[in-house]
Amino acid sequence: FFSSIAPIWRAMSYPVAPASPPSANAPDTAATWSTPLASGWPISGSTAAVPTMSSPFASSSVSGGTGLSNGVNGISSYSSYSSVTNPPGSPQTPANANVIMVAHAGGDSGAPPSPTGGRVTTSSLAQILGYQSSPRSSQGPDFSPGGPGSRMAEGSHAASSSGLFGGAGAGAFSTSGTGAGLLGTPAGGSSALDPSSTLATGYSSRSLPGDSSLLNTPGSSSKLAAGEAGAAGPTDPNGSPSPESGEHLEGKQLFTGEAEAEAEAQSATARLSYTGPVAPSKINIVTTGWERAVDQLQKDVDELKKESKTAGLQSYLDCTEQEIKAVQQSEQAMEPKLNHLQYCFERAARLRAENTAEVDRLTNELATLKAETEASILREQEERRRAVAESLAQLAAEKANMEATKSKKKKKKKKAKPQAKQPKVKKPSAAELAAEKEAGLLAMMTEAADAATSSFLYNPRLCRITELLDNAAQGVFPDEDQEYVVGGWIRTTRDQRAMTFMEINDGSGPTGLQIVLEPNTCPDLEEFRKLGAGYGACIEATGKVVKSPAAGQLIEMKGTSIKLIGPVADGFPLAKTATSLENLRLYPHLRVRTNVMACVMRVRNEASFAIHKFFKDRHFQYVHTPVLTSNDCEGAGECFTVSTLLGQPNPDYSKDFFGSKAMLTVSGQLNVETYAAGLTNVYTFGPTFRAENSNTSRHLAEFWMVEPEVWFIDQKGLMDLAEDFLRYCIAHVLKECQADILYLSQYHQRMEEERTQEEGQRTLEGTLVERLVGIVSEPFGRVTYTEAIDILKKEAEEGKVTFEDMDLHWGMDMGSEHERYLAEQVFKKPVIVTNYPAEIKSFYMKQSEDGKTVAGMDILVPSIGEIIGGSVREDDFDKLVALAKSKGMSDADIESLSWYTDLRKYGSAPHGGFGLGFERLLLLCTGMLNIRDVIPFPRYPGGISC
Repeated sequence: FFSSIAPIWRAMSYPVAPASPPSANAPDTAATWSTPLASGWPISGSTAAVPTMSSPFASSSVSGGTGLSNGVNGISSYSSYSSVTNPPGSPQTPANANVIMVAHAGGDSGAPPSPTGGRVTTSSLAQILGYQSSPRSSQGPDFSPGGPGSRMAEGSHAASSSGLFGGAGAGAFSTSGTGAGLLGTPAGGSSALDPSSTLATGYSSRSLPGDSSLLNTPGSSSKLAAGEAGAAGPTDPNGSPSPESGEHLEGKQLFTGEAEAEAEAQSATARLSYTGPVAPSKINIVTTGWERAVDQLQKDVDELKKESKTAGLQSYLDCTEQEIKAVQQSEQAMEPKLNHLQYCFERAARLRAENTAEVDRLTNELATLKAETEASILREQEERRRAVAESLAQLAAEKANMEATKSKKKKKKKKAKPQAKQPKVKKPSAAELAAEKEAGLLAMMTEAADAATSSFLYNPRLCRITELLDNAAQGVFPDEDQEYVVGGWIRTTRDQRAMTFMEINDGSGPTGLQIVLEPNTCPDLEEFRKLGAGYGACIEATGKVVKSPAAGQLIEMKGTSIKLIGPVADGFPLAKTATSLENLRLYPHLRVRTNVMACVMRVRNEASFAIHKFFKDRHFQYVHTPVLTSNDCEGAGECFTVSTLLGQPNPDYSKDFFGSKAMLTVSGQLNVETYAAGLTNVYTFGPTFRAENSNTSRHLAEFWMVEPEVWFIDQKGLMDLAEDFLRYCIAHVLKECQADILYLSQYHQRMEEERTQEEGQRTLEGTLVERLVGIVSEPFGRVTYTEAIDILKKEAEEGKVTFEDMDLHWGMDMGSEHERYLAEQVFKKPVIVTNYPAEIKSFYMKQSEDGKTVAGMDILVPSIGEIIGGSVREDDFDKLVALAKSKGMSDADIESLSWYTDLRKYGSAPHGGFGLGFERLLLLCTGMLNIRDVIPFPRYPGGISC
């Protein structure tokens, strides 16, 4: 390839005769030259230094001279150089000889270059040869084969292109667009040597458009396609367009055969003698020995056509081999990285194993540290308590010492000499010191209390069954890898060959926990079976709590250990089947083992807590009133007498233990009222006793009473307080005892179906749950005693009801049947009856203005009747004494109550209170029909076991 283009190189570098350059200020369009071998080209009156260019095959270079610039746009142009250096061994070009090259004339900004250097905007020799260059140094651009053509220097407007030999590129012989080199591959991908190849479209906006390669194989049909004509060229002296103008060359076939090529060469030689103005967009083919160059070129073309395919294939094979080597080298370079990556993976695995062991170690250390910290906190709290006690003792000692020293002597103050007045520092007053000391004591008490209640020593060993069941019902299941310990009494047991099923209940709720025991997981099972533990036996089980696959239960325990704590002896009175409540009353110490009684006792517990919480939230003070008393609160003589003078027909109580007659209290009201006079709001909650020989389902000889007393209250306020209290207690039970209430509701439904009409029990509307929800959901009814009697009389006269006591009149003491009818049938909810006749109520109730009634009130509820009774108390001393005498009390009796009547003499005020029978409240909440079933150990006529 290199040997083929050597003649062309020499031909293009043939020297021509020198000539003087024209004037520097001559314009482009008016430039003239006398011979075709002019040494300079008049372009914008400036010269541009040309950097040295290196040949791709040898060290031939050009330098100096002037070049085209300032917007000259054409396919070819002149470039003049001051010197040409040829490769060694070739004829050297004389100094200042002109080298005429086919080149692309690009346009520049027109800025005048410096005398010693500047931009050259024409394409370089590299563009002719099809090599890319880029400015590297003052020695000029380097040549590299392939790819687009080049620009002479940075800033050239010539677009990327291909040259005489080389690959296709954009903008051959053009400042914009795409084109092919003289003999290069066109932009469309076909070789310029191919007869069908053409020069790409768009030489420039002022160049000749076309699609033909400048040179092509003789005999081809290539030619410049018709397109936009170049700019108008210069004219000859006769006014005709010069042969170099765009009009002259537009659409002209350049080379179509050998003969025509020869003719075209001669015509080009003739055109070189033109001395007229030069147009910037015309083709100038100027060279000495043009014919020789054409002949040589024609010969080389044939050789190149033969060698082009082989050379291209070899070049492709060489490139492919280089790529294969590069891939192999890349694989070899990647092998150490892959080995390193494998090492990293192995090291990560080792670190992960080491970290697991480290985590376990740290977990153990953390548990140890936690235990040590808790122990340290307990020690610090104990030390703080001792320090506080010592500080208090020291402060007391110092105070006593200071007071003793102060009392012994008082030194006289000597008169000091007058000194400069100092600002007086105000000493804290005694009140400020006392307040500061009090604040310190309060802070100390708070700190001590917080420390004492932050941690506790007792930690239950057994897990409560209800806690596990409640958490499971809320979707929180125990950790199946953790073992739990439960204890309780066997309710049911089912022993199979492969496993044993057992349900135990620990009393925390109506539902028990099923324990599944298998020989392979519970080593104690065989020994346990031999003991024959059955219903009622107390056991302790250890195992894992898991989700139960059986219907009707959320969790069960997979037992790993079972222990018999308390076996059941023969004669156990309770059976697995249901036992009647009447029969259970014979065994008050065992009946709590049954579900129904356990539910009642849990409700009793929560109701007791609700009472205290209600009054505490309203700032009431809890007062413990005495059980032994010297007065009969009700004045009816229904008290149990307490005496050591047993067996004496007429005992002298002055000689008795207390020196006077003593009784069990029937009410704590009178005693707690005295404390209300000093604490404003108080209540008592304790046992009371009535010696009534009554065996009804509503009376007990021992029962508990809740009795609040409130100062500064009227009748309406008292009714509101009583209604709030009753509804609060029921609501608390509904919230905290839901499982128990549901069980009791179902129990009563079964009992209702079995109960016969001959038992005389009135059927209640709705279930237990519905009745309780109805009580708390709407306000109570309110009616006066007079209105209530009228309602009962009207109902009886209309035949709607028949009572055992049909003597309905004003002043009667309504019985239970009348009270229940008002609550169950008339109002269908609790009702408050007010303003009872004075003669049927106690002496301490306040008289109304009518003089016949008192400001009393009773709350009546369905299924029970009266549940609360209360009144506003008489706060006038004289009226109180008069009422007491009207009730038949003697002066001695009144004198024995002087501690009570004195309250009206020393700072009295309107006040009132009420009493609630706690067991009647439990009857309402549990739905039980007999009051003996809602107290742990019932006391009634003929019954005082346990």
